[in-house]
Amino acid sequence: ALLGLVSVFACSVAIDKVLSIGGGANAKSVQIISERWEEIMETIQSELDRGVTLIPGYGGYQRQEKTVILCVVSSRQYNHLLEIIRRIDDKAFTITTDAADMHGEGFTYSSPNI
Repeated sequence: ALLGLVSVFACSVAIDKVLSIGGGANAKSVQIISERWEEIMETIQSELDRGVTLIPGYGGYQRQEKTVILCVVSSRQYNHLLEIIRRIDDKAFTITTDAADMHGEGFTYSSPNI
């Protein structure tokens, strides 16, 4: 039983490596909710040279209007993005998902930043 578990784990790691090299997610899509959204947005634009999309939101718990920042960064830039968020607002709420297929303004197949 232990050998089977180890085999499944090894196969999972191998598959993840192959997917990340051959067309798997190479970027992260991050949603950020913070009272200091303007400062976070400006810092993302200046330090990471990334655009953001601002989405109007409404907090269900506190029943207040919110601004949600949506930003897609390369996997290499992801830790820097988290550092920016924590530096400005350590209480910010973030949701991160893998982004494997981006098209449109700012995103090309040969982009050096993604």
